[in-house]
Amino acid sequence: MPPETRVMRVSEILETSWRLLRAHFGLLFGISALACVPSSILFEIPAALAADGSPFPWLIGAFFVVLILVLSILAPLVACMLTFAAVESQLGRPVTWGRAFAASRRRFLPLAGTYLLSGLAILAGLLLLVVPGIYLVFAFALLTPVILLEGRAGMDALGRSQELMRGNMLRLCGFYLAIGGVSLLAGLAITPLRASPGAILLGTTLINTLVGAYTAVGVAVFYLDVRACKEDFDRSLSTPAVASGDAPAEPPPTR
Repeated sequence: MPPETRVMRVSEILETSWRLLRAHFGLLFGISALACVPSSILFEIPAALAADGSPFPWLIGAFFVVLILVLSILAPLVACMLTFAAVESQLGRPVTWGRAFAASRRRFLPLAGTYLLSGLAILAGLLLLVVPGIYLVFAFALLTPVILLEGRAGMDALGRSQELMRGNMLRLCGFYLAIGGVSLLAGLAITPLRASPGAILLGTTLINTLVGAYTAVGVAVFYLDVRACKEDFDRSLSTPAVASGDAPAEPPPTR
């Protein structure tokens, strides 16, 4: 579908994201599950040990360390795969697990390193005055598509995301609030299942997987819309980055 030059409303971003998710549900849900399923299981184990009063406190800490290590690998990889799949799908191009993984593997190290930088900056902002940390959460919201599709990394990617988010934070805040509301309602819907630990774990994992996929698709849609409105995006659609995940050409200059 051709990119729009008119700024999309939050409702349009939500609708477009849901349409893309439905059209490629198996692929997008499956990719999201790569991170959500292992993390849910690994988080449940130390929680269960703590609830049962495990005589080995170090074991609980060990599981949390494993959880952090697994997420540090899976989270960037899955974020890249979801973003690539969402962008290719919106542009009407065929996308497969293999293509999504190949594109993500090429940008994994730059993304992981930049995630670490952004996390440290956000943590510092939260510890100092809180408000700067919240601002940086939104300012860095487009890091994944910037790194994957524009070939940037490190401080360059952080600055690029801030540039794109300038004047667009309220729209993204509205999108996140809508997603958060849906997630909350879904969580309340499975409250009756709390009598069964297995059922609640399954329900929570399914919700997290769906919300994770929907959010990643929404951010990709938002990124495309921001660039379509701010830049000569027609020309940028033909860059190798979007088509194959290879190192892209320089992004087009802003108007």
